[in-house]
Amino acid sequence: MSTSTITDGVLAELYALRDQVPGVTGSAVASADGLLVAADADDVRPEVLAAMAAAALGLGRSTGQEVRMGPLREVITRCQGGHIIVYAIGETKLLAVLGDEGLDLERLHLQSRPAVPRLARAARRLSPKGRYRLDAAGQYPLSALATSSPPVGSGPPSTCRAPSG
Repeated sequence: MSTSTITDGVLAELYALRDQVPGVTGSAVASADGLLVAADADDVRPEVLAAMAAAALGLGRSTGQEVRMGPLREVITRCQGGHIIVYAIGETKLLAVLGDEGLDLERLHLQSRPAVPRLARAARRLSPKGRYRLDAAGQYPLSALATSSPPVGSGPPSTCRAPSG
């Protein structure tokens, strides 16, 4: 499976959240250390969103461990203009969802919880910026050699993109 096919799968999940949940205004998948994998976000800098979401995820995880409440599922931040929800995707990735004041949080939780394992499966094979990870021998998978260009999002250019270069 090519890198662009995997990235397209991640973007399809992000588009679905926007389409299925009233009030979702954008989303991104990133590594837990803040490097962008893919984004469907207007009017925000996806790389900055990825970094800030990783900080929120780390703080949430640390707080949850300190008070012994089990593994972190999500961090919810409410602002005057809307919501920022950060879901843990395993130990190494995150899903950040942005919503306006009318965001249907209940529906978001219903739609995103099953999306998280699907995103984990798709993103597991990707490193940040949509590149394949090196295997244990320090080699790229053979399927990665067939892909000569960086992944590009399949959605409208003004709203959706995968990181370049």
